[in-house]
Formats: sequence, structure tokens, C-alpha cells
Amino acid sequence: MSNPTEYAQPPAPQVDPDSAAYWQGLAEREVRLPGCAACGKVRFPPLDSCPYCGQPGGEEKVLSGVGTVYSFIVLHRTFHPAFEADLPFAIAVVDLEDGPRIAARIEGPPEAVSIGMRVAATYFDRESWTELRFTAHDN
Repeated sequence: MSNPTEYAQPPAPQVDPDSAAYWQGLAEREVRLPGCAACGKVRFPPLDSCPYCGQPGGEEKVLSGVGTVYSFIVLHRTFHPAFEADLPFAIAVVDLEDGPRIAARIEGPPEAVSIGMRVAATYFDRESWTELRFTAHDN
């Protein structure tokens, strides 16, 4: 049987050259994603070329982190033991005002989450990385 303390932290994300700026931005309290120089669209997940027009590369953009809940689910069971103490919680797909759709946890009681709810980025520090989350936003 595994030692429960080994699950105190969830596994860290696997940072690659395409996502390094995104993860570094979260650590610095910014949502940074690549934007296409050809078509202007911002993409998530961070990729080495634009999925919309195929243009390679891109320019790093700092986004506002404000958006609207497009869809959400409430988790009552979790894929990793490190999250069990947090149950239940909501994971939402958020339409960012100045970017793409992005999935992240919503802070607060899951029964308070609704489609169309305005949210703003917040940052949750883990042992070796920072997790993007969202909180209710009044505007």
C-alpha cells in the first residue's frame, strides 16, 4: 500500500518548450499564451504553430485573465488522491475576453458556479508550479 503523504501534492505539469512561457507566466501571476502573427488568434494550449492558419511560431501575449464560464462540471470523485480533501469542486471551460477557451478550476462553492458567470484568473501555488484557477468577477 502507498504512503498517503506521497500524495500531498499532485503531479507537476510536464513543461515543454511550447508551454514554458505559459507556466512561467502563471508563476509571475500572468496568463501568457502565444498569438499568431499571421491571423492574430491566441491559442490554448500553447503550440508551436497556429491551429487556425498553420503559421509557425507566434508572439507571446499577456492576457487579462477575465472571461465567462462557457461550461462546467462538478467533481465528486477525483483522478488523483491529492485532490480528495477538496471535493466537491468545479472545473470550468472559460471563454477569455482576449483569448481562447481555457479549462481551470473555479474557486468557491461549486453550487455558486453557473454558465455565463464572469470570472477572473487567480493563481494557486503548488510545491514546484503554479496552477491557474478562476474566481467570480463582478464586471
